[in-house]
Amino acid sequence: GNLCYTFAMAKRDNTKKSGGKQASKARARKTSAASTSKKRTTKGAAKKRTTTKKSTTKKQSAKQSVGMNARIKALTSELHGLRGLHVLSAAVFAGLIAFVYTVMEAVERTKVISYAATDALREDALAPAIQNFLTIDLRHLLAAGLGVAAVYSLFIATRGWNNYISRAKKGTVVSRWLIAAILGVIGLKVSFLLVGVFDVLLLSVLAVMLIGATYLAYRADVETVKKRKANLFLTAVVTAAVVVLAAVVFIATSMWHGVTLPISNYIVVDFFALGLLGYGVNQLFSLKKRKGFAKSEEVERNYVLVTTAATALFAGTLIIAFIS
Repeated sequence: GNLCYTFAMAKRDNTKKSGGKQASKARARKTSAASTSKKRTTKGAAKKRTTTKKSTTKKQSAKQSVGMNARIKALTSELHGLRGLHVLSAAVFAGLIAFVYTVMEAVERTKVISYAATDALREDALAPAIQNFLTIDLRHLLAAGLGVAAVYSLFIATRGWNNYISRAKKGTVVSRWLIAAILGVIGLKVSFLLVGVFDVLLLSVLAVMLIGATYLAYRADVETVKKRKANLFLTAVVTAAVVVLAAVVFIATSMWHGVTLPISNYIVVDFFALGLLGYGVNQLFSLKKRKGFAKSEEVERNYVLVTTAATALFAGTLIIAFIS
């Protein structure tokens, strides 16, 4: 009996041990499977994060590339457009200044003051008299105008670009009309001194009229009411036309009295008038919204072209006429 009991107890112990081993193995397998699954999950998540990171990096890189290309394209467009014109204008004006002082001879003209004086032959009568006021070398006057225009164009193409282009899109570039007035007055004085108009008072009156015409044209540019815009433009054109007509009258009077000037003097006056005409035509077509004149940027481009071409032709003719 004791032997049977001992055998039964040993068998139970073996069964327990065997069951414990199997349970332990099962737990080990379960733990191993969980660990493997966790590793796979972690590895998959890491791989997904890496893929997502790479995808995000590619997208950001592509976006940066597109942004850079857009900026380069915009810059190229600007350099070949309005900005490029200002750079070209500055270079042309600077080159002309160099020619003025290297190949052009001195061209001195004396401004006079006209007044009424007692006739030397008859004390009870008056006679016209003149008094020398100022002798000026036209080279300095021409170089001053070219210098102002060159500095303005260079400033617009660099530091003043953002403000300038925002105003150009609105059609409210005040500085352009200021430069037009300065160049116009200098062109007027040089032209009239070349054809024999020396009176300071008359030159001053004509200069004020030209400045007034420029101001009226500017007001027509920024005016929003159509009727007022048209009236301002018409008044500006008439005022500028009177100035040009005065030059024609003085040239005709000189010819009537047998005074013939070099042909280059007349050509200089022609280019002065051509600049005024160019401004007028550009503004007229912009008011009528013609093709190539409808957008503010196009109108501004045309103004820059007219200013550069007329000024270069005016100065170039003068340099060639008085080449040393």
